[in-house]
Amino acid sequence: MNGSIYLSIFLVTFGNFYLNKLMKNEFIENATILNFINKVYFIDYSDNMELGKTINEWFLFLKNDRVKYLKLHYMAQNGDWRTTGFVGGSGRWLMKQKRIVA
Repeated sequence: MNGSIYLSIFLVTFGNFYLNKLMKNEFIENATILNFINKVYFIDYSDNMELGKTINEWFLFLKNDRVKYLKLHYMAQNGDWRTTGFVGGSGRWLMKQKRIVA
């Protein structure tokens, strides 16, 4: 599995646990997937704004922004389907959020 997809699945899964108060965020710092990651950036590209310097900061930002849950979304790009297994091939995986509307 592509490392960036694996990291996205990890962040969405544990983000949803955190946002729904099923776990504390201290567990994230000990996750083995993070042993091979030097830096993760959390940026809102529409506003060009940094959302957090660490995973815990990002989760806290999401909670304060009234995000209810996260989900993965695949965005297909023009390309040959045979390149899907290669870095940068055939599409992008995005993390989307659903806010609480009051």
